[in-house]
Amino acid sequence: MEILKKLIFILIFFVSQLCSAKDSIEISILTCSPGNEIYSAFGHSAIRIFDKENGIDKVYNFGMFDFDTPNFTLKFIKGKLKYRLGIHQTEDFINEYTRGNRTVIEQKLNLGKQEKNEFLEKLNFLYRPENRYYLYSFLEKNCSTEIRDLLL
Repeated sequence: MEILKKLIFILIFFVSQLCSAKDSIEISILTCSPGNEIYSAFGHSAIRIFDKENGIDKVYNFGMFDFDTPNFTLKFIKGKLKYRLGIHQTEDFINEYTRGNRTVIEQKLNLGKQEKNEFLEKLNFLYRPENRYYLYSFLEKNCSTEIRDLLL
């Protein structure tokens, strides 16, 4: 009977360790300082997904657009410029901003494993080809509001 109690204790201990094991995924918001171009005058925000265990380090960027769009500046100002969600390697994203003398600040989100899973599901849903495009708006639909909406 004593051996059975010890085995049960050991089993409970290992199960509790597995349940409380830290998941390997970190989700962060990257905030970039303003740039000189009209589209970068207010800075930028993106999402970093870092999973050391699986070798994933990507940035989900809601600020992608076509520079060759006719009447680019007018469409941008009127909220008629088509933006999309893109994915970059984190190193490439940070290098692009630092080459432009722009600061990138990382803020890790304090999310539980279930919250991270839900966040990633929403993010991957938005990255589907039929969902990744949106019309940019200074106040209502931009890189920051997209992140806010994901968190809500």
